[in-house]
Amino acid sequence: MVLAIATMSCMGPATTEGPASGDRPAPPANRLLVMAIKNEPRDLAIKTITAATTAQAKLPFNASLALIDGAEQARPYLAEALPTLNSSDWQVFTDGRMETTHRLRPGLTWHDGQPLTAEDFVFASQVYAAGGNQIFRPTPQSQIEEVAAPDPRTVVIRWRSSYPFADSLPGSEGGLDPLPRHILGDPFAAAGQDLTRFMGLPFWTSEYIGAGPFVLTHWELGSYLAGRAFDGHALGRPKVDRIELRFMGDENVVLAAALAGTVDVVPQHTLAFQNGVTLKQQWEASGRGQVQFITTGGIMAVFQMRSEFANPPELVDRRVRQALVFASDRQGLTQGVFDGLSPVLDTLMHPRDPLYPEVERAITKYAYDPRRAQELLTAAGLTRDRDGLFVSSNGSQFRVNLVLTEDPDLAPGGAIIVDGWRRAGIIGETATLPLAQARVAEARASFPALSSAGGAVGAMGRFISSEIGTATNGWVGQNRGGWSNSEYDRLWVSLKSTLAQAERARQAAQMAKILNDEVPVLPLYGQVQPLGNVNSVKGIRPGVNEYSWLWNLYEWEMA
Repeated sequence: MVLAIATMSCMGPATTEGPASGDRPAPPANRLLVMAIKNEPRDLAIKTITAATTAQAKLPFNASLALIDGAEQARPYLAEALPTLNSSDWQVFTDGRMETTHRLRPGLTWHDGQPLTAEDFVFASQVYAAGGNQIFRPTPQSQIEEVAAPDPRTVVIRWRSSYPFADSLPGSEGGLDPLPRHILGDPFAAAGQDLTRFMGLPFWTSEYIGAGPFVLTHWELGSYLAGRAFDGHALGRPKVDRIELRFMGDENVVLAAALAGTVDVVPQHTLAFQNGVTLKQQWEASGRGQVQFITTGGIMAVFQMRSEFANPPELVDRRVRQALVFASDRQGLTQGVFDGLSPVLDTLMHPRDPLYPEVERAITKYAYDPRRAQELLTAAGLTRDRDGLFVSSNGSQFRVNLVLTEDPDLAPGGAIIVDGWRRAGIIGETATLPLAQARVAEARASFPALSSAGGAVGAMGRFISSEIGTATNGWVGQNRGGWSNSEYDRLWVSLKSTLAQAERARQAAQMAKILNDEVPVLPLYGQVQPLGNVNSVKGIRPGVNEYSWLWNLYEWEMA
């Protein structure tokens, strides 16, 4: 038998009736795309409250009514089209309430092949309402009065008040992602008011069923997620057949894997800038890949505005804070740390935000000017000693402490800022706040002078008064410095409910002007994130945050 088989092998393949071999269809490809992922998620549902960077692992398996592309524009996803303001599908009533109608694409299915209908959105709204803010992101269901399904393809949302993003409800920002009622309906009904067992179902993890471009096939805890292309994907079957998302929390491990050729895509937020430079140099020299440097959110330093913590106490004087901004060599910082690739930030709004042009025209800008800093400090009552260093009114040396969270990009940046202060006659020093301590709410709020913080695209909202952390509320809130301005609060409330784009731009500009005039925060630099891919991966079109580079994953190709 062995001899016969060997003889047949030497003779070559047997001929068959049909087209010539050159005309036969090629066997199906089995292309595997491997991505490094910084954080392993606790579950795969977009709406659950987890770290923002876990969205990178969740998005391949989920789909929403709309998606936000790399240009920050909304596109229809599960919906055929997006509602248009002041039309039959987006009605605004005289009492401020609204009603939006989304028509679903025909033939939608879940990953298990079951129909995805409007009732799945109704069911999801009930689950999100029952889970409350402790389990699910509150936006936008806190403003939704009712979700109805007049027929299997029509989702009607009735709103308690105006909501400018009612047309898109992007899932990556906590929208109204559907949930499969045919799987979760009975367990949810049985859970009653206690959702502990319901949220512990394997559905949320190893047995997840979504509607995104990839179907979950395996979850090796602590190691990787694997998925295959979803044939029934709303925007077409992905061109990549399989994906593997490998959890790599150590950026040195990510760099080594990329250089060794075991990772095809290195996402934003997995490498520090200098490691990204190393990868770019080596990949491009060998012709294996490319690295883009994407400006996402911003890094800022928040001023301590609480008198019980402020040290030196002069920080509560606006002129002193303005002086520190003028004395900060932010251009030197971006040049020294990011080779000039990072823009100097004059505001917390991203330059690609649709409202940014109006904001930029309205704000006060602070170019590096040590002489102006000295004038402001003198006007605030500080004096200079014989060495030209500033002294507080009580005779003590004026010293400013800049607390930095553990970040390889921040350490050299802090040194450059402190050096700029020195040239203006201000003694500065930096201290590092370990990440474990940074997670303690009170530690984040009780810094003496300035504390670094990341600023997402919507960071202006963190400075409203209701976000101030206090001992009474357990120090919960993003307004770490304790700054408060009633007009700013009023504008924020209005901005969240105004529908007209021109009016929203005007309100945002007023808010940005108040921030820049009152100076509760020192914008430092735009956060530059390396995004790398081997040359065989085509079609990546990055956006402005840590997950928007995945928006068109279904279009990616592997050569």
